[in-house]
Amino acid sequence: MSDTELDIEDMLRRIESNVQAKYAPIASIGKEIIDASVAVRDKVKPFIPGTEIKKIEREAYVFFEAIWFWTHIASHQIFHILPEQQIDEAVEFLGKALPETAIDSYFGHWDTELKRKMLAQFVDNLNTTESEYSQSRERYALFGFDGIFLDFARKLVDQCELKDQWEHIRTPLVEIIEKQWKWTTFRFSQIEFRDFYIEVSDGSTGR
Repeated sequence: MSDTELDIEDMLRRIESNVQAKYAPIASIGKEIIDASVAVRDKVKPFIPGTEIKKIEREAYVFFEAIWFWTHIASHQIFHILPEQQIDEAVEFLGKALPETAIDSYFGHWDTELKRKMLAQFVDNLNTTESEYSQSRERYALFGFDGIFLDFARKLVDQCELKDQWEHIRTPLVEIIEKQWKWTTFRFSQIEFRDFYIEVSDGSTGR
């Protein structure tokens, strides 16, 4: 193998390493969002009524609702510490990875066109709930996170079609959310963003 070929291979390895390092923190955000969503979904499962098929359908939408919520939490806890370019990259990366993960988890066997429509709907709902939770923060400013926890709990109740049971399950749902919030926000705080500023183009480590 010639020196030129070795130089090219070395350059490719360095670029690949830099790309992996660059996007590792964003992937970590995505993983924590999914982990938190799975945890909430599993705790909510016992509340879901209906036939087995109906339970699975409602479970899927509880999972989706949780992803939208934890994405909002991530955006407010993490994104503000990033430069604008990195925020755009994080939004683009997660905006593709999260919907695909969510839809494939339950509807991966569906027709391609149906999945495409569901992906588009998922993204629309993600953007809508981001706006709604931001409004919740303003509306419940004096209550801290308690207000936004209540809004999330209401959305979960809606997805489970248990509006008539709200008074009975509100407290346990909020307790589930608050407990998971404490753990997930801690996990977010442990993500190392130093390597996120690597310049992929030339392998340098400065911004």
